[in-house]
Amino acid sequence: MNINFKENKQLDLDGFSGNKIEVIRSVDKTFVRKTAKNIEENYKIEKEIEKLEKLNEISKKNNQFKIPEIKLSNYNQNELLYYEIEFIAGENFDNSLQKLSSDKIKNYSKKLNEIINTFSQNPLESKIDEKKFLKQKFIEMINKIEKENLTTNLGKELFDEYCKKIENLEINKNDINNRSTFCHGDLALDNILITRKNEIYLIDPLHNDFENIMWDYAKILQSSMAHWNLIKYQNFRLISNNKKIIIPPNEHITMFHQDFLKHLKKENTSSITLYLAATLARVAKYSKTEKQLCALLIIINELLTDYSNGKCDLTGTLNSLRR
Repeated sequence: MNINFKENKQLDLDGFSGNKIEVIRSVDKTFVRKTAKNIEENYKIEKEIEKLEKLNEISKKNNQFKIPEIKLSNYNQNELLYYEIEFIAGENFDNSLQKLSSDKIKNYSKKLNEIINTFSQNPLESKIDEKKFLKQKFIEMINKIEKENLTTNLGKELFDEYCKKIENLEINKNDINNRSTFCHGDLALDNILITRKNEIYLIDPLHNDFENIMWDYAKILQSSMAHWNLIKYQNFRLISNNKKIIIPPNEHITMFHQDFLKHLKKENTSSITLYLAATLARVAKYSKTEKQLCALLIIINELLTDYSNGKCDLTGTLNSLRR
């Protein structure tokens, strides 16, 4: 194990899924250390390291984005896998958006589309059935969240509704690619850093047993359409009777969302809707509060209803969200 007793911890926090993230300053450098939350999660950190290395390889072939340099990876005294990367002095894109002009917002939405398209040029071999994998992502949430742990009538009602929708979910074969491509896997806007030089850095990739760029489209929309950061930091209000979420208006994120969609004309809208519901279900497993879980369930249930009814519309505002 590599220990520097002159380390000065600047920031200590848990990732949303429970992994430990620390910003550390030592004598001659500042770096970020990410550690698995338990031994069973070591393989996820291992896959994350592999993805960072692949992302770095792709970034060196073009000038679209950068990856923080991996300094080392090792196991700590508790046999938890960790890795350390250089600290990037930048701001996550969610926060940066609030300061950008409309022209810069359009420029970044175009660049992010180009980056995702670059990923799609890297095919992968996969023995995983895409349809079964997506179904499993929805079922995992049911297995993770037991009804007995829900304390409110709203939570129980929304969870029952979700379980019935998953039981009756029919995935259209036209919405299945069955072609695996490399992807970042967790391209939410808070995993995109913008530096003062307007450089784009990608952090915290996520491995899926079935890899596809649909995950990246879905993650972008998780931020821009489902307003993930507001839900993540519980900056919203629930209207239980109407199953509505009240959020503060944000014209910058709306502008980015609308412009990002302009570059998706050739993509299958219903397929993206399905993946968006699946990625939100995956996030919901790690909900910190029942209020947060209810908000995610409201949005997921609406997306599943739209998908089942064949009325997928990514351009408008979700009916469950009110500003």
